[in-house]
Amino acid sequence: RTTTSSTGTTSRGLPRPPESRFSHSQRRFTMASKRITKELQDLQKDPPTSCSAGPRADDDIFHWDATIIGPADSPYQGGLFFVAIHVSRPAPPARPEISSRVHAGDA
Repeated sequence: RTTTSSTGTTSRGLPRPPESRFSHSQRRFTMASKRITKELQDLQKDPPTSCSAGPRADDDIFHWDATIIGPADSPYQGGLFFVAIHVSRPAPPARPEISSRVHAGDA
């Protein structure tokens, strides 16, 4: 049986595998980035008809902007809803922060 020490080596004097050198928060950050990237790819493959969403900037996957068009035959018809989404680092399981602005249509 081999155990690890705080010096970066195992009890047999072998170096730890590279992935174990990452801190817990770094691993969660990487997992969150992969999950959010997959969600973005899914949205791009099959985009919804009445809304759009995506990262605010190419280099920051954790800040998104979304636009939702009010559905026809509803009190929201003609409305345009802007949503800012901030996914905390790392996430999941943390809930995203969401803020919104509304642009009233020509009702």
